[in-house]
Amino acid sequence: MQEPLPQKTLILFSPRSTRGFGNNAIPMGLLLTAVNVCQSYRVILIDQAIERDWKRLLLEAFAQSPICLGITAMTGRQIREGLAAAALARKHGCPVVWGGIHAS
Repeated sequence: MQEPLPQKTLILFSPRSTRGFGNNAIPMGLLLTAVNVCQSYRVILIDQAIERDWKRLLLEAFAQSPICLGITAMTGRQIREGLAAAALARKHGCPVVWGGIHAS
């Protein structure tokens, strides 16, 4: 018998780092994070580099009362794109956690 999915939801967001779509690297840091927590949390991963309708996906994810939105970013365009996602999260009462190589 298959175990039930975890009840708590975690959203992981990878902002795109270029102007176009589909030309960014795989968000390995977020994938590794998802693998490490997927036994305890339902993970929703949104990669802005390939999801043109990322805002709709993010809003749908907020409807599931997630524990937080995790955003990865490096210095540059990713921070600006991540800030847009963080603003939506705050508007919906969702805590935001920044990570990635330049989070500090």
